[in-house]
Amino acid sequence: MRLIPAFVQALLRTRYYQRAFRAITTGHSNRRRTQIGDFEALEIAFPADRAEQQRLIEGITAAQNGQRQAAETLRQQMLAFSNIIDGRGAEELPELDENGEATDRVNQE
Repeated sequence: MRLIPAFVQALLRTRYYQRAFRAITTGHSNRRRTQIGDFEALEIAFPADRAEQQRLIEGITAAQNGQRQAAETLRQQMLAFSNIIDGRGAEELPELDENGEATDRVNQE
């Protein structure tokens, strides 16, 4: 594989590519469309060397890992605090979707 998936993920979120996507997208805000040919015509520039790709996204990857760790720490701290309040241990309420329905999220501990 020539591209590191995390590199592509970061690259396509840059201002340059976000502007390119907006330029080829038509329609109203709730019915946006992109023509396949326009999307396929976009050129993606990237270093061929995977080590260089990795070097370029080191900071982004570190920040993403930090966010995940912070979110997990917050979850654990909220569970500990909830246990002090209600004595129910590590019981978690199900996550709800936008309709108030429980999602299929599995607790990962």
